[in-house]
Amino acid sequence: MEAEPYEKQQPSVLGSYGHGWETLRTHFGRLLLILILFVILQMPASADSIGGLGDFGTVLATLYQLLVVGPLTFGLSYSFLIAVRGSAPEVGDLFAPFQRNYVSAIVASVLLPIVLVIAALPMAGALAIAFLGDTPAPILVIGAALLVCLPVFAAVRLSFVPYLLVEEGLGPVEALGESWARTQPVQLQIFGIELLSGPLLLLGLLLLVVGVVPAMILAGLALATLYDDVSSGTQMP
Repeated sequence: MEAEPYEKQQPSVLGSYGHGWETLRTHFGRLLLILILFVILQMPASADSIGGLGDFGTVLATLYQLLVVGPLTFGLSYSFLIAVRGSAPEVGDLFAPFQRNYVSAIVASVLLPIVLVIAALPMAGALAIAFLGDTPAPILVIGAALLVCLPVFAAVRLSFVPYLLVEEGLGPVEALGESWARTQPVQLQIFGIELLSGPLLLLGLLLLVVGVVPAMILAGLALATLYDDVSSGTQMP
């Protein structure tokens, strides 16, 4: 069953979740299969799963995380994008980064956490100095809040990287820069999508845990919808 063609609209949190919900209802079976496969393929990245190999097992797990899990994560986002555009997502969409932009996906999966850590460093340093000195408690609380907010802000502004890498074929550094630029007018909406995903996941836990899976998929579909609403339409075929 194909989803109804989606007419792009003014980006909004509720609009993105609304279209994500319709997409989830239409393609739930396919999206569930893709997510299950993604989870299974992540398992070897755990050092514990390569038992008996000691440090060598840890090295293998790290390489697997770098060479396989990172690109697969981008592939999962791409699968959501295919679905919100009205097409039936395929298992092969999960592996699109390996076919389209593999090296860039590897580099980007390394750069993203580094950028998030760097975003936290200035405030972390200031907070450490404050703790060593005689700083009032309210100032420390504000500093701690900023320590969390800065990486969150960076994550919001870089949330379009997976789509830009796989869909538009950009290089890793170029994708980071383009995501920063393209998310500027919708950063509050992206933050709203991520913020709303928390209560949805909690609700999923309350629904005998099984509701967590559709909640995760729904949040991914909402973000993909928002990207599609603001994208320039210059994607690769």
